[in-house]
Amino acid sequence: MAVRGGRLYVLTKDANAELKVYSIVNPRIAPQPVTTYDLPGTFLGRRLALQGHSLHVSAAYTGNFWEHQLYSFDVSNSGSLVLENTADDIQSMNQMAFFGTGMYIASANDSSELRYVQIQQSGTYLTPFNGYNLSDRTFDGLTIAVAGTSAILGTQRDPLTQEMVLFDVKNGVTGVTPAWYYEASGSVVGIDMDPNRCYAFLSVFSGHNAFQVVNMRNKTTLPRLNSQYDSASGLSRGLVYDPLRDRVYVLTDNAVIIFKPAAAGATCP
Repeated sequence: MAVRGGRLYVLTKDANAELKVYSIVNPRIAPQPVTTYDLPGTFLGRRLALQGHSLHVSAAYTGNFWEHQLYSFDVSNSGSLVLENTADDIQSMNQMAFFGTGMYIASANDSSELRYVQIQQSGTYLTPFNGYNLSDRTFDGLTIAVAGTSAILGTQRDPLTQEMVLFDVKNGVTGVTPAWYYEASGSVVGIDMDPNRCYAFLSVFSGHNAFQVVNMRNKTTLPRLNSQYDSASGLSRGLVYDPLRDRVYVLTDNAVIIFKPAAAGATCP
């Protein structure tokens, strides 16, 4: 989901209206339907993200030429969804994170799990995509977060490689280097970090240690600072960190769990 002004944008599995818009202007009543949009294909939508007046939607790849992997919509008129642009790739695109004039994408592309595309102010994608290949694996990139000059990518579980990769993106996609890895012991399905890039928060699809906190500043070992809850609270589905309230919201298949980060044992420089 995403919120802009008094509108709530939701990506669903409705075969005829995957993208839905609701009015949430009045908090005393249930969200009121405003409009919908039918993405080509069935159940292909993956994630959505807002940047200014543009709503971006990523989608799965099937090989059909009329189905796209990225969509941008103009939502400046709160009562409508106006398609601005689409883009195609050779594999599914999962979560997106904005960086400068473009965005990084967690991709299912085995030769480019980290993708980057520039975006014009009109919402137009400047293809072709750039990317970085994690040559030690063929597992999908599932989730991504960017803050400052750091990007963290979560991937599917792999017994032979680590599931979180920390990138330095200060020089954009052409200068990306994955220098640091962290073992999560499960597929990382949700990831985020604080704006100071001190701590990474991970939602891990696992029966144990499904919420993990990692010290990003200790790049030598990326030590785990804490882990919480097991399958009794459900399997992880996603995560978001709210820096304004300093809260981490973890989504499972049967609960929403809110964590308040404790005072750090040491000051993050």
